[in-house]
Amino acid sequence: MKNYNARHTDFSMSTPFEDHYLSGKGYKEEKGKNLKEVIYNIISQTKKKVPVIAEELEIPRRTVSDYVKELKEEGRIPKDFPVSLYASQEELKDKICQLVLNQHNRTEIAKILDISYSLVSNYIRKLKEEERIPKDFTFNIRMSPEELKNQICTLVLEQHTQNEIAKTLNISVRTVTNYVEKLKEEGRISKGFTFGVYMSKESFQDEICKLVLKKHTQMEIAKTLNVTPPTIASYVKKLKKEGRISKDFKFDKMLIKKELKEKICQLLLKQQYSRKEIAELLSVAPPTITNYVKILKQEGKIPKDFVFVGRKKTQEIEKESPRC
Repeated sequence: MKNYNARHTDFSMSTPFEDHYLSGKGYKEEKGKNLKEVIYNIISQTKKKVPVIAEELEIPRRTVSDYVKELKEEGRIPKDFPVSLYASQEELKDKICQLVLNQHNRTEIAKILDISYSLVSNYIRKLKEEERIPKDFTFNIRMSPEELKNQICTLVLEQHTQNEIAKTLNISVRTVTNYVEKLKEEGRISKGFTFGVYMSKESFQDEICKLVLKKHTQMEIAKTLNVTPPTIASYVKKLKKEGRISKDFKFDKMLIKKELKEKICQLLLKQQYSRKEIAELLSVAPPTITNYVKILKQEGKIPKDFVFVGRKKTQEIEKESPRC
């Protein structure tokens, strides 16, 4: 039987089966199973990579890559066989450079080359270092809020830090935080997700220092970094000891109380959290929540007859309590 991979310059010497695939004419007509076998034969006999196979069969690289993944899962080819769509990093970098110079935006480049947004950004940095594109180059982001939210979701799930996402998309850290909250509400990101998991202590401390020097409030910093206010207070103490923040620095206590009260009000009315849940979220004692609820009732910000879900009114408790 003729070896499928023994290709000749004179294609009249090849079998009709080979011509059928090598010309790419029968690709859409044949079942995927047959195509997978053809790809398997090429790999097992010649060790050719995805880009070369795709070019020979005149089919998309992604199609070859998908079949290669299946063959690896089936144990028919080595697990370490590369599935990269590109022959080399240089080839990918050249393609990105060309698309940038043709004024494609980051989303378009990622879609055209079937790679992640962060990978596009990494190669952009390399191209700047090589002076193949201007050092002050930035993408002119013309994304709808929905597109931006989708990109942030992708980068969060790829476990990028808050700063990395902000830098990649050329937006502020606060904007990232706001979109992450929306994604949590939509159930696309776990409600317990926090960026702190993926940030080193040094980076986290640096970020707090930067925000303190920019005169952000304790609650603003906590919200930006998705941690509790007491966590911020603890890091501020360390920064004072290191001399990075003035030793007489203090957050405005009146402002802290005001922000805490507003946060409690929001969690009560908009998200309907229980007293225990609010106490845990804000790292304060449950009685503190009760005191603020009384103040909010006096100020008319929450109804006077408000009670936490699952909690009985005082009058009802008194009626049911046995008298001594």
